[in-house]
Amino acid sequence: MSDLIPKNVDLAKVKLSPKGFIQLVLALVVVFAAVEIARWLIGKIRNVGRKTGGQLVAV
Repeated sequence: MSDLIPKNVDLAKVKLSPKGFIQLVLALVVVFAAVEIARWLIGKIRNVGRKTGGQLVAV
């Protein structure tokens, strides 16, 4: 977990600031959601490609 936090961030300030903590949680949620959406879209593209005889190619 400590590897995910940039070295220049002061952990004391992050822990003492509820706003900073909320922003950190929101950032993690946004990243997680973006990854899930990307995986879902790639899966859809690949499925469509199979159904149409492989004309669409997922990058």
